[in-house]
Formats: sequence, structure tokens, C-alpha cells
Amino acid sequence: MGRISELAYCAGWKSGLEFYLWKLLSDGPGEFGCLEITQERINNLRSLSVASGGWIVWDREEDRAFVPLNEWQQRFAEWTNRKRK
Repeated sequence: MGRISELAYCAGWKSGLEFYLWKLLSDGPGEFGCLEITQERINNLRSLSVASGGWIVWDREEDRAFVPLNEWQQRFAEWTNRKRK
């Protein structure tokens, strides 16, 4: 995920990266910054998430942190609801 951020925005972890990438997992291929997120990249991210049972998020204290999938899905739903307002 950090590599995608570097390629798309020249940033180690673009703010909101975890949310935008997760959205692409459901929406399909698309643009992220100056990078085209292909179906192959989406499949790879999905496989890693399923295999690990979670998702990586930015955590101010720990830098990057692993979050179990059920907790991540709740965070994503809350983020989505905030974006709609």
C-alpha cells in the first residue's frame, strides 16, 4: 500500500490511502493520483487482505497498523457515512 502511495502521490502514506484503496476494491479499476489502479493490483490487494484477515491503516502512534477485517469494515462504513454528509 505504501508503494502504491509512492507511485501515485510521491508520498509514503497519502492521507486516507487505506480508505481510497478499499473503495477501489469494490468499485473496480480506476485512477489514484497519477497511477492507474489495475484489476491485477486490486486482485493482489484483495488476496493479501483475505490471507491476512485484515487491512493496514495509518496509526499516528504506530505509523502503520494491522486491523482485523471486521473492525476495518466498520471503520470503512463510518468513513463512507462521513463522506456522504
